[in-house]
Formats: sequence, C-alpha cells, structure tokens
Amino acid sequence: MRSTSLLVSGLAGTLALVLSSGVGCRGSDNGSTPDTNNGGGDKIQDVQNDAMAPGTAVNLKGVVVTAVDTFGAKTGDFWVEEPEGGLNSGILIFNKANAIDVSALVPGDIVNVTGGVKEEFALSSDTSGNTDTEIGPPTGDNGDVGAVVQRYIKRYRDRIGYCYERELLAKPDLAGTVNVAFLLNADGAVLNATADGVDPAVSSCIGDVVRNIKFPRLADSGTFQIKYPFILHAPNK
Repeated sequence: MRSTSLLVSGLAGTLALVLSSGVGCRGSDNGSTPDTNNGGGDKIQDVQNDAMAPGTAVNLKGVVVTAVDTFGAKTGDFWVEEPEGGLNSGILIFNKANAIDVSALVPGDIVNVTGGVKEEFALSSDTSGNTDTEIGPPTGDNGDVGAVVQRYIKRYRDRIGYCYERELLAKPDLAGTVNVAFLLNADGAVLNATADGVDPAVSSCIGDVVRNIKFPRLADSGTFQIKYPFILHAPNK
C-alpha cells in the first residue's frame, strides 16, 4: 500500500497533509502510516473549544476524511473527523487556492494534517456570537487575497442567488453580470462596496450581501481593492 505526502504552501509556513491509501487497514509500505490514536497531535474537540485561540498552530493525527468539496468553481476543501466520532469531532480543512491535489482523497482515508492554524468565521451581521471553526494555512502577509475572497463569497452563494431569483420571478429574461467593487482593510472588514449591472434591485441586493461579509484577517496593515463579477443566468438558459 502507498503513502502520499501533499503540501499546501502557506503564507508563513506550510499546511501538510499525509494520507495513506489502500484498503482494510489503510496501511503503508514505507513506514509513514498516519497514527490512528491521535498520539502527539491535537484533538479536534480541543480545536473546536473556545479555550483555544484563533491563530493557534494545529496538528491532527489519524483523523478520518468525511467529505471532499467538489461543487462549484472553488473545490478542494475537505472535512475530517476523529475516528471515535462524538460531539464537536469534525472540522473543515481549508485547501488554500487548491494548492494541493486532493483528487485521490476519498471519505474513509486516514490522514495527518500538520502546520495549520485555527480560524474562526462569522457573518458580520450575526450578533449571536456564533462562529464556524476551521483549520487553514498559516498567515502573516496578504498572500493570495483573491483566493480568500472567493472562498468566503462562496459561502454566501445562496443569499446572492436569492437576490437574483427574487427579481427573476417578475423578469424571466433577466441575465448578465453584476460587477461588485469593494475595499477591504487588513482585518478583513469591508470598508465600502459598489455594485452595478443586470438590474438595480439585483445589484443593490448583492452589494448589501458583500458589505456584510466579515473576511478573515489578511495582513498586518494596508487595504485591498477587490473587483468581483457575478455572472447570472436563469437555469437552462
């Protein structure tokens, strides 16, 4: 059985994935079998715990792949879980800019994930204090800001789709591109945003959605001007 090492280039280091492919024992023929008892690694439950601060280095050992994102333009993120399962035993691994090939990764693979950091995500309009915890590559400078923006906007596709579909009911031929321009500060806050194209109601609604996205910290200082097109068309057209 073979063992494959895959690396994600981070901004100040690397996030590494080691997986063992095969059947039955998921073993290896070169001695690099991922641990299955989490020895020496962090537990996902500890990462999910508020006691661990965002930005903390995380190393997982012997966790099980439960799903791989193959939907839409941004694919390659995947989810892992502790072998024993239980409450708060799963987490998302952010595969930054598809830097690694996970085409061979399937649910059931046992993997080690090393060199990542804990990240938290929340809607800026969400006042409940709830966040989604995930593991991403190390940060330290702006890196590929475009990939981060795409990743977070993808999470709002349902809201953005609703902006279009609501107007489509009255205007079945509505289609085109909404161009959104917005300014991000180093902390990931949207300072301002403008949107135009397709229809005033649609572009205004999409602009409002983008204004309310809280992106992660991008750098120690500075601002980033982003231009993002949303191509809209009705199903089967």
